Amino acid sequence: VGGSLITERVLSLAPTILENGQPTAMLKDTLISAEAYMGAEPIVQALGEGAQIVVTGRVADPSLFVAPMMHEFGWDALDHGRVGAGSGIGHLMECGAQVTGGYFSDPGLKDVPEPWNFAFPIAEVESDGSVVIAKVAGTGGAITLQTVKEQMLYEVHDPANYITPDAVVDFTQATLEQIGPDRVRIAGLAGKPRTATLKVSMGCTE
Repeated sequence: VGGSLITERVLSLAPTILENGQPTAMLKDTLISAEAYMGAEPIVQALGEGAQIVVTGRVADPSLFVAPMMHEFGWDALDHGRVGAGSGIGHLMECGAQVTGGYFSDPGLKDVPEPWNFAFPIAEVESDGSVVIAKVAGTGGAITLQTVKEQMLYEVHDPANYITPDAVVDFTQATLEQIGPDRVRIAGLAGKPRTATLKVSMGCTE
């Protein structure tokens, strides 16, 4: 899946730098790369065409997870409710062992079992966008209300409007329930229509 690399076009596509409001033209002599954070649709297309492995350029982290949900459940890309819920699940999964306690852990203050053996999480997703977050028995870390909440709010400036390329996720109505050891059920994740623009990461020399 290509299309994320827009180094040759970015200065004409994006007039200002988000962080400081300065014109992107000032980067003309130092710019070495620019990549747009693409969404799930090209991955869904590849899966629909029979791909077993999909290699991409820069894709937003939640999109890597919502794409197989869209493929499996037949979610329309513009169904921002379900795609928003799936993107919220993707956000929980995107940092691997963070939701199993890697982000939560603070030895001596917030301990989790076997931090040297953190598990990667498992998402048991339903077609309505509800999910159970779990992990393999016998692995380190923990799936608790606390570990899930810490990751849910990680890097989220506005829990009602978490922007991804596929939908704007709304975490504010989510309900979390500990349904067993290392099993947390999450329902009520919601979404709003995706934005008309994409985030672009630009790299420059000094």
